[in-house]
Amino acid sequence: RKQREIEEFNKQQTSQNCIIKAQNVFKNNSVQIYNEVKAILNLVISDPTPILNSLRLCDVKKVEYSTSDIVFTDKMSYVVGHLIKENKIAQACKYYIDTIHEDDLDAAKSYIQSVYEMITFSNQSSFEQLALKLIEQIVLGNTASAITELMKYAVCDKKTAERIIDLL
Repeated sequence: RKQREIEEFNKQQTSQNCIIKAQNVFKNNSVQIYNEVKAILNLVISDPTPILNSLRLCDVKKVEYSTSDIVFTDKMSYVVGHLIKENKIAQACKYYIDTIHEDDLDAAKSYIQSVYEMITFSNQSSFEQLALKLIEQIVLGNTASAITELMKYAVCDKKTAERIIDLL
């Protein structure tokens, strides 16, 4: 029993060392990887700020979104990200308000803006935090989970997520 505990401890230490090494390699190349990821994602998404600034609650309440395109078990950020990519900003606000059950348009606008920043990787440090988590999953042998998490975060297809995971 003692020998097995020692082996398990050594295995955990080895995994931790591998994770740290992989994360350090990433950190040394993070700017280049960040730029490559943005290029792979080919982010041609309009900034929602002008639309958000002009939206009123009565405008948002009038719009409809297709529930046939929404999987209600998906994270809100994933659904909102798809709507943003389709430039359906008012619909994204309505979905947020419908899901939260409050008519807080300012909160909806803020959430839409934060999802936009997330899916466009506009903040390099946020990208780096996500990448470090993904690297840990990859080193631990959970590549499929890392791909799925990236797909949901970046609102991208599996092939694109796999290309990005290969960069990490």
